[in-house]
Amino acid sequence: MRRIAIAFAFLVLLTGSLVLLNPRIAHAFTILVSTIYFDPVSVTPAQTIHVHIFNHFMTAPVGVLVTVRPTVAGLGSTVMGPAVTLNMGDGTDQSFSFLALSPTPGTTRIPVVCDISFVPIPPATTLPLDFSGRVATSAEIIDDVTGRPTEITTTHHVLNTINPCVFCN
Repeated sequence: MRRIAIAFAFLVLLTGSLVLLNPRIAHAFTILVSTIYFDPVSVTPAQTIHVHIFNHFMTAPVGVLVTVRPTVAGLGSTVMGPAVTLNMGDGTDQSFSFLALSPTPGTTRIPVVCDISFVPIPPATTLPLDFSGRVATSAEIIDDVTGRPTEITTTHHVLNTINPCVFCN
């Protein structure tokens, strides 16, 4: 009987230590971001890229963050614009000059990809599946000398949280 009690006590001690030493389940708040990615364009020293966003049909406000990143490593640095909240009928135009991309010495052209991340406000809600059809977006290259556009890109790809947008592609 004493052996059974010792074995049972050892089993309880072993089980208790395993429970205490196991990693605990982490509870985190995750914000699901939906993103519009524009096809790559190139920026030269005398140009500025403008990214336009207009909340046309989303009735709830949406948080927006624009990122411009070089497609070739070592030519420049990723640049982020300010986070903006857009209510229905609001828009923003964020500009990024060639020098803002921190080009490496001798670089005369930086191919970049612009993406716009959308976060619902409040974050606990979700964006509609057709959110990309409810906003107007474009990326535009402006000649700094003349002030005229040299290229306007509206071609984009959409990632709605983890699912591709079935409405735009």
